[in-house]
Amino acid sequence: MITSLVVAALLLHGLVHLPVWLAPSGAGSFDPRRSWALHAAGLPQARAGAAAVLLACTTAALYGIAGSAVLAGLTDWATAAVGAALIGVVLKTFWFNRWLVVGLLLDVGVLVAVATGWPGSLY
Repeated sequence: MITSLVVAALLLHGLVHLPVWLAPSGAGSFDPRRSWALHAAGLPQARAGAAAVLLACTTAALYGIAGSAVLAGLTDWATAAVGAALIGVVLKTFWFNRWLVVGLLLDVGVLVAVATGWPGSLY
């Protein structure tokens, strides 16, 4: 039961990155092509969109790998999950919007879960 929940959480959290970050500009109050942090650093916003898409796709792929590894019973799933969570934290920090807080909390939760070895049945 725990394994199924972890697999679903990892896969779904990874998949939700794609529609959020691949959405066209101006599709809502959040523009995934504009980074407040990169703008403040004076970097061109044209590259910010490409960076966001690359980071989002990498995060989604790593969460997919982590979920698949849990499903296959591999103990190395934690490495992919930590990579996905770290990239997700960077992504959601540099392109911060208040409605991304839930995703940010999920990424931090993954990091805490792996650091504490929770759930123990997956290791």
